[in-house]
Amino acid sequence: MATKLGTYNKALIALGDAVPLASLSENRLARRVLDQVWDNGVVNYCLEGGFWGFATRSSKITHSTTIIPAFGFKYAFELPNDYCAINGIWTDDRFNCSLEIYDIEAGVIYCDFDTIYFKYVSNASNYGGNIAKWPEAFGDWVGLRMAFEAQPLITNNLNTDANLDRAQQVAKLHALNLDKRDKAKQKVPPGAWVSARVNGFNRGYGNEF
Repeated sequence: MATKLGTYNKALIALGDAVPLASLSENRLARRVLDQVWDNGVVNYCLEGGFWGFATRSSKITHSTTIIPAFGFKYAFELPNDYCAINGIWTDDRFNCSLEIYDIEAGVIYCDFDTIYFKYVSNASNYGGNIAKWPEAFGDWVGLRMAFEAQPLITNNLNTDANLDRAQQVAKLHALNLDKRDKAKQKVPPGAWVSARVNGFNRGYGNEF
C-alpha cells in the first residue's frame, strides 16, 4: 500500500540519498523541499497525466441555472471541484452513447443536452486523493516526479538531470500501461480530444515533458 512517507523515500532514493526519512516531521532539508513539491501540486500533476482507473469518478450532472450561454450550445455545466482530467461524456446512464460535440472553456462544459453523464479523474479523498488506493506503479511515478522537481533545490544544481527525467517518464508510461491492462475497453468520445480546450499550466522547477 502506498503512503506519503514511502513516496517521499522513493524520491530520496532516486536522488541518491541512502538515508530514508523516519517520519514526515524529520528536520531535514530534503524533507522540507519534498513538502514544497507536494504542496505545489505534484499529485494533481500526475493525476492529470492519464485516465487512471483508481481515480475515475462517474457523475450525473444537470445544467447550470446561473450560467446561460449567450450563443452556440444551449446548456452549460460547471466542472466538479475535484476534477483533474476528462475521461468522457455520455448522454445515457449506462455510458453507451458518447457525446461527441461539446466544448470546455474556463472550467465550464457546453453542449446541447440538459443532463450529461461524466467520467473524470478525481482528486477527491475517496478517489485519486486517497494514497492508499494508488497502485504501486503510480506511486513510483509520483516519487520519481517529486525527485525530478526537487533535484535542483536539493542538489543545488539548476541543470535538469536527464537520467532522472527519463526515469520519471518511463515510470509514467509503465503506470499507464498497467492501468490500461486492468480496465475494460471503453470508447472515448472524439470530443475529449477535439473539442475540449482546458487551459493547462506550466509548473515545477525545470523542463516539462
